Amino acid sequence: MFRGEKEELKNILIAFFVALTWSTLGRDYYGYNYDFTTVYGVSFMPLFSWTLGLYLLFVIHLYHVKWFKIKKGYQKFLVFVFIYWVLLIVMETIAFHLIGIKDIANIKYKGLPLCNCIHAPTFMKIVYFSLGIVYFILVKIFRKKSSENFYLKEN
Repeated sequence: MFRGEKEELKNILIAFFVALTWSTLGRDYYGYNYDFTTVYGVSFMPLFSWTLGLYLLFVIHLYHVKWFKIKKGYQKFLVFVFIYWVLLIVMETIAFHLIGIKDIANIKYKGLPLCNCIHAPTFMKIVYFSLGIVYFILVKIFRKKSSENFYLKEN
């Protein structure tokens, strides 16, 4: 295997596990204005969107940590949370306003101020803003003890 490939696969699988867990638990709260494939009530759209989003988020985070030479754990975490929350709001805004993907099961709920996105009950908004943090923690728990990491060597 190529260097870091195992870490890459591990991080994708962790992202998929987080996405699958949420997509299964939250499946009754999704009802889109488009017909997305579902299996056992789990919509593939949020499943794959969360998986891809969480994985790419971690890649972006590692790049920024390396670029800005961030060494302290709490600073890495804060950078991760900042990037995650900004990208979450941007992507949800684009999906809702530009692409037109609407969760009609939750359209009655008020969206976030300014961006008018994430129309969902409060608990779902909390979950949305927490999933990235859960992913970050799980990646750190399951990360190899060696300094090898995918794409970038982390100190």
